[in-house]
Amino acid sequence: MDPFQEILSRLTVAEKRIERLIRPGRITKVGSDFSEVSVGPGDPIRARKKSFAAGAVKLNITASESEPVTLFCPNGDARQAFYLPGDWTGENENPSEGPDELRLTVGKTSLLIKDGQILAEVDGKRFELTGSGIRTVGNVDLDEGYVKNNGVTIDETHTHGGIAEGPARTLTPK
Repeated sequence: MDPFQEILSRLTVAEKRIERLIRPGRITKVGSDFSEVSVGPGDPIRARKKSFAAGAVKLNITASESEPVTLFCPNGDARQAFYLPGDWTGENENPSEGPDELRLTVGKTSLLIKDGQILAEVDGKRFELTGSGIRTVGNVDLDEGYVKNNGVTIDETHTHGGIAEGPARTLTPK
C-alpha cells in the first residue's frame, strides 16, 4: 500500500473516533426493553444508558424519543457507547424553581422535595407534608387502616355514644 494512502486511511479512522468520543444529540429510537437507544444526528449510534445510581439507592429514568443526551464513546469505539441525559432546552425546561430542591415531573404528576417540605401533585390535586403536619387538596379515601387523633381511633368501628337515634343531630364540633 502507498505510504501516503496508509497515512490518509489512518487519519480518517482517527478523525471518526475523535468525532465519536463525546457528542450531543437526540434520541432517535428507543429499544423495546428501554436499555438501548439510537442517538443522532448523523449516523445513529446505538448506546446503552449509564446508570445514575445502582447501589443502595437505585434510580432509573426511562429514555424517550427526541430527548437531548450526551453520547460518550470511549476510545471513539461506538460499540462501547453510553449516554447521559442532556441539558434543558426551550421545549424541556428545568422544572425546579430554586437551587435547594429536588423536583421530579412525569406528565401532570410532580414530586417536590426540599428542606421541611414534601409536595406531591397529580393533575391539580395536592398532598403536602411539612413539619407542622399534612395538608391535602382533593378527596382522602382510606381503604384500610385508621386515622388517630389525640388517641381516638377513627375507622369503620368508630361510634359516638350518647346520641339519640333518629333525626337528632349532634352539636357543631369545637
